[in-house]
Amino acid sequence: MKINQQDISIEKLVKDVNPRDNMKQDYGNGIYLSKQERNVLEKYHFSVENYANLKSLLFDIEEYLNENYEESLEDLENIADNLAELNYYQNTNK
Repeated sequence: MKINQQDISIEKLVKDVNPRDNMKQDYGNGIYLSKQERNVLEKYHFSVENYANLKSLLFDIEEYLNENYEESLEDLENIADNLAELNYYQNTNK
């Protein structure tokens, strides 16, 4: 396949993008995470299995971010934003 006069291999593109890592998986109790998000949470010692629901996980992440505001935690902040959006759509009556 040619894109902008360059030969692009679809197989290589799929391997580089690795869409399966971005797919959300159900970890129970309304918690849906991609592999990448799960890895970041584990990096900061958040075990998804220990949370009864999405709100409690989100609360602990926000508390951690507030306690460590001087550190650069952009990866965790992005996950908190994504989870807050998910929580909004799951729990807001429309």
